Amino acid sequence: MRAGDSLAKVHVIRAVLATALTRAMREDLVPRNVARLAALPPAVAVRQQPWSADEARRFLSRARSDPLYAAFVLMLVYGLRRGEVLGLAWSEVDFGNATLHIRQQLFRARGVLQLGSVKTAAGRRSSGSRATH
Repeated sequence: MRAGDSLAKVHVIRAVLATALTRAMREDLVPRNVARLAALPPAVAVRQQPWSADEARRFLSRARSDPLYAAFVLMLVYGLRRGEVLGLAWSEVDFGNATLHIRQQLFRARGVLQLGSVKTAAGRRSSGSRATH
């Protein structure tokens, strides 16, 4: 931990350390999990302010010539996450019903890009003008 690290980062560091020490306790390598004893002030959640419709239009106007323009449109219009956009396949596009089926995502694990299902059942969804959820 370095001076200036955010409180949220300190919470994450403690959580990782606590998990490792819990495993060490189960394997009788340490007598107790001292990370659980550390008292930290609660992390303050920073509420993200979404763009207004005008801000989104200005962004898309300026990004029009970018090779990722279509991805930006999908993210802004349908609220897709980056991994969901990058994981889209043509088989997930239903042109007849103007619907996208979000079933997989691209993610990095151990330094390798992988294609896998979205994390939760709620993440598997359809988006479009006639989409049913």
